[in-house]
Order: sequence, then structure tokens, then C-alpha cells
Amino acid sequence: AIYRGAGSQFIPAPARAGDFPAGADVITMADLRGDFHLHTDWSPDGRQDLETLVGRARQAGYQYIAVTDHGSKLLFGGLTPEDLLRQRELIEKAAEANPGFLILQGAELNIGRDGSVDYDDDVLTALDFRLAGVHSFFDLDQSEQTDRLLKTVANPLINAISHPTGRRIGTRPPINLDVEAVMEAAAEHRTALEVNGHLDRMDMSADHTRLAAAHGVVLLANSDAHRSDEMLNIANAVGILQKARVRPSQVLNTLPADAVRRWLNHADNRAAGQR
Repeated sequence: AIYRGAGSQFIPAPARAGDFPAGADVITMADLRGDFHLHTDWSPDGRQDLETLVGRARQAGYQYIAVTDHGSKLLFGGLTPEDLLRQRELIEKAAEANPGFLILQGAELNIGRDGSVDYDDDVLTALDFRLAGVHSFFDLDQSEQTDRLLKTVANPLINAISHPTGRRIGTRPPINLDVEAVMEAAAEHRTALEVNGHLDRMDMSADHTRLAAAHGVVLLANSDAHRSDEMLNIANAVGILQKARVRPSQVLNTLPADAVRRWLNHADNRAAGQR
């Protein structure tokens, strides 16, 4: 079964219509229950420890977060598989200290030139949430750039794509991408696409977000915070979603924690069946 809204397929079962905020035509900040793109000081460019991150998230009224520190193939360094095991221990301790608050161990993976990501499948499977983004090979032609994204989107172990066009405002243009082809694949494979609210990125644009929603893609509103004050970036993501007239039912982090668990379990079960 699929939850259907406005004639399009959005969230794979067992998420249900009753899981989503009722009565809202367009998403607001009040609809958000968590953030799926957050870095700690385990990332080489992270400037907040896990305790601070959890505290700020709880102050914001969130029910959950995904800790998504950089993968090992980032050009300036990221977490090794051994680092992930040590980080898991800290996350489990933080979860024990914050009962009722869901802390997902994730990673922001790097999409290679061939569409592969940082870790082997056994390492990916041990993570709770897998986010993948373009951090290199920005100058490929459209065919090669699109093919690498399509391969990653089709990987059943990948839950979401971060900042899909790879732009950095004022410093780097978007990659040469067949955006609609990626959106069609994301809808087919139930791979979420991120609306990234970081001031350096603001990626996707409202036009791309509107197109993704029309294709029935699952969307995320994320802050991409590397320090505590950047958690407020999520308001920029919501602003883009509002400009695109996106409903809460199209955004994964409007779901409560138990429904997020079901969505991820459903994705993991589907991935297991495809390996």
C-alpha cells in the first residue's frame, strides 16, 4: 500500500495518512519533527559535539535527528568504518540519556564518479540512515553526471540524496544534470531528495522542488548544520518548500518518530530483498 496525496505517490507504506499533520495545505516550521542532516565534531568541518546537538534538537521540540557525519572518501577526510563503530557507542549512550528521543546514526556519503559510495554494503547496512551527495567531479558532462546520480538513487541502501545539484552559492554553479531524470528515478526507487537550507547551498531551488513534488518524490527539509547556530538553516529549507507549495504529506520529517522508524524499516526490508 502507498500513501496517496493529490493524486501522487509519496511515502511508501507502512507510513499512513494519519501520521501526517492534518489540515495544512503548505508545510510550516510547526510541522517538522526532526532533521536528517546534521554534522558533529566527528566530521572534519563539524564544530558541535553530540551532546550539544541533541540538546539543541530537543530544545527545538524535535522527536528525532540523524547524525550524518562525512564518509571516508571526502577529499578532506571523514569517518572510517572503525570510527563509525566508536561513534555508535557514543550515540547509544546519548540515546540512553535521552529516553524517548530517537538518534539515528547516519552518514553523509560521497557519490563517486561511477555512482558508488564510501563504504561496503555491510558497513552501510549497519547504519540507520544513508544520505549521499556530490562532493567531487563537478565538471562532468550531463550524461556522465546524470548516470552517476541515477546509479546512486537506484542503490537500495541509499535513503536520500543531499543537495542534489551540488551548487555552492557564489562559488560553484550546479552540476550539469538531467534533473527530471533523477527525480523520476527517485520517485521510482523511493529515494528521498533533500531540500538543503544551508545558506551556502539552498539546494534544491523552489522550481526543482516543485518539480520533484509533482513527480511524487519524498522530500526532506534539512539544515546541513555543522555548528549549533546553523540548525536554524532548516527554516530556509521550509521557505523553499513553501515557495514550491509543498504539502506536509510530501516531507519525510513531518512524520513522528515511530512512523520514521516504519519508513526506514520498510526501506531496509526492500533493500534486503534486492541484494
